[in-house]
Amino acid sequence: EQIAGWKEVTDTVHEKKSFIFCQLWALRRAAFPRVLAKENNSPLVSASPISLSTRPTSVPHALTEPEIKTYIANYAAAARKAIEAGFDGVEIHSANGYLIDQFLQEVSNTREDEWGGCIEKRARFAIEIVHAIVQEVGAERVGIRLSPCCRTTLWCGEDKDRVFISAGGYTRQTAIETAEEKGGTVAFGRLYIPNVATYDRATFYIPGDYTGKGYTDFPAVDDVPTDTVPAAKL
Repeated sequence: EQIAGWKEVTDTVHEKKSFIFCQLWALRRAAFPRVLAKENNSPLVSASPISLSTRPTSVPHALTEPEIKTYIANYAAAARKAIEAGFDGVEIHSANGYLIDQFLQEVSNTREDEWGGCIEKRARFAIEIVHAIVQEVGAERVGIRLSPCCRTTLWCGEDKDRVFISAGGYTRQTAIETAEEKGGTVAFGRLYIPNVATYDRATFYIPGDYTGKGYTDFPAVDDVPTDTVPAAKL
């Protein structure tokens, strides 16, 4: 049912000669227990029995080796189904404090087995998921999302002796000043698939606003003359 439903979406995207990837992720300790209770009483799990600071009484169950292997297989199965549904590829969400990231970060992974400790062992879960998915759908269809920090789930990695990359809100001058004062790197990015009309930055992607106003209420492509739609640039 899910595959058939998403096939309608991906077919529509392909009709417009565009591409679409499916992001694969699992909340686990970041999930709300009351929601999991409604999903066949799905357990709250993580790399280690460490709760979020905002929910100290919701202590997750540390995944066992067989359970870890099951999750790896589930990611591969989900990737295969995404391709069957017409997605051009998948992105493995390994950031922002969700399950894979819970293995990567020292603050949430205190295991002493082959899935915790040094960064090589903490990264094993992510790496084995990548290998499993690549074997299932091919490397050319797989991407991965990583992040050193996440304010949403209230943690930041403890590996501080690294190059720090900052982005967003900089001008050329403030970027130079920041790099000189604090070291590290300042990055600039841009949306490379433009909207058919310039968005209103004051209403674009406001956290907590689910009305879609100023974000998803732009004219449909069919309603806009093709000579007014700017070409996408990488």
